[in-house]
Amino acid sequence: EDFDFALGGLTRRRFFQRYGDWLQYCAAKKDKSMRADEDSPLAILCFALSLLARRVLNTAANNETFSVDSFLYGLHALFKGDVRIVNPKDEWVFMDVDFLHTVIKPGIRMSLKLHQDHFLSPDEYDDPELLFIAVNEHQENMVIAHESDPAWRQAV
Repeated sequence: EDFDFALGGLTRRRFFQRYGDWLQYCAAKKDKSMRADEDSPLAILCFALSLLARRVLNTAANNETFSVDSFLYGLHALFKGDVRIVNPKDEWVFMDVDFLHTVIKPGIRMSLKLHQDHFLSPDEYDDPELLFIAVNEHQENMVIAHESDPAWRQAV
């Protein structure tokens, strides 16, 4: 939905058209003074994270020839925390390795959880308030991790 066919790729403008309302909603819930317009640092960071996540999934799935099996393998690898940064455009992540562990990996796991939930109740997360509540409840009440992750073992 954020692919720009006229330009043949993803653009920040299309990304913001698709996800801007959600970004603004979240920003307002966290800090009323936080900017969340298209040119804000928040929107630029979210766009960069979106591109990173797509490239990481593509790498994990070995998507030279797309198949459902390779896609599922890639999802499982990401869920385990096997996030491989191979594109030079994504090396900015290494400026703060803690960011990889505290933002990117949990973000990938949360997105997979929400994607899974979407199959159970397809319309439930169309409302930003319900989605925001779900994300917060999942963060507070769940450990979303692979069984080999120490956090999962500690939670069990």
